[in-house]
Amino acid sequence: MLASTRVFTEKGITFASKMRVYFYHTQDMALLLRKFAAGELPPHFLYGATKLGGYGIDVVWHPAKAEPSRWKMIVRNTWKILTCREKYDVLYATHYRGLELIVFLRALRLFRKPIAVWHISR
Repeated sequence: MLASTRVFTEKGITFASKMRVYFYHTQDMALLLRKFAAGELPPHFLYGATKLGGYGIDVVWHPAKAEPSRWKMIVRNTWKILTCREKYDVLYATHYRGLELIVFLRALRLFRKPIAVWHISR
């Protein structure tokens, strides 16, 4: 079941439900969104998240914070994701770094939402 059930219309077609994703990025989203709004940052730097609204998908933005310790980052991110008050259907991530515990919980079937990681390695 989707987190939100609203009616919306796209290109003359009416849909009865809408999807919501939790967008995880390792950088400061508030800064990136300001740069995007000012035209200083192309949308592909945000992995298409700013375009999802056009497809009927709401976005919950992860409040990233630079942590000197990877373990602190993992624990903080896990806490933020598990205690998010906004309902979402999918965890959409730009990188696996900081999500290791969430992925482990998913493997144990304790985190039930699908995880989509868009990571490019060279």
